[in-house]
Amino acid sequence: MQQEKKTVVFIKNLKPFNMKTPGKNKTRLSIFFTLFLFVILIFGGSKALAQEKETRDVGSFSSISLSISADLYLTQGNETKVVIEAEQKILDLIRTEVDGGNLKIKYPRGKWNIRSNKQINIFITTPRVEGLFLSGSGNIKAETQIKTESIDFAVSGSGNIDIDDLVASDVEGHISGSGDINLSGSKTAESLEISISGSGDMFAETLKVNSVEIRISGSGTCKVFAVSELEASISGSGSVYYKGNPMVNAKVSGSGKVRSLD
Repeated sequence: MQQEKKTVVFIKNLKPFNMKTPGKNKTRLSIFFTLFLFVILIFGGSKALAQEKETRDVGSFSSISLSISADLYLTQGNETKVVIEAEQKILDLIRTEVDGGNLKIKYPRGKWNIRSNKQINIFITTPRVEGLFLSGSGNIKAETQIKTESIDFAVSGSGNIDIDDLVASDVEGHISGSGDINLSGSKTAESLEISISGSGDMFAETLKVNSVEIRISGSGTCKVFAVSELEASISGSGSVYYKGNPMVNAKVSGSGKVRSLD
């Protein structure tokens, strides 16, 4: 009887499941599913982290309070518009509400440790700007000229307010903490009142003002352009530097100083 010949075909790199070694099969399956989940997380996560823009319907307002870590870009124009750019999970948490003509931008009460993976940007257009209030580490930057009869500024924390072209008659600025207020303008204001407690600074040496009153308690620095009158009260190591040729009334207790920049 002729012996039957058997043909064996070898398939390169093929590693079939071995039913006798279930441990190895489980390991391979585990690696496969791990890689699969990793790919899903990568693509799904990148989508979740994408910046989204959302327009808020808030009604009219004349002042703004920013109490989240965000960059706010302010435009004075004919319309009222509020657009927030952030991750969707952050957009869902940001509250925008108007109370007594003041637009408040904040997180819900008790939500203090919210962290965003990307910068939060807020774009606001409004006809009237009478107050800008900043608490925390956010920033407010005017993109256009700000024209108003009177305006109040307040910074508590490490944030900054910047206005390159301010046209106003009466201006007030209050700083508590390490934040800064930077004001410039081509028109002369009537009055400027500044109070600084802490290490914050006020830079307004390019904004001409007829009457300037400054109170500093701490190590803050204030630079102004006083045309007619300058009244400065310093307790601590604060400094006042001024341009112009005003009548100066200075009271200093501590190592503070009042100096002319001219």
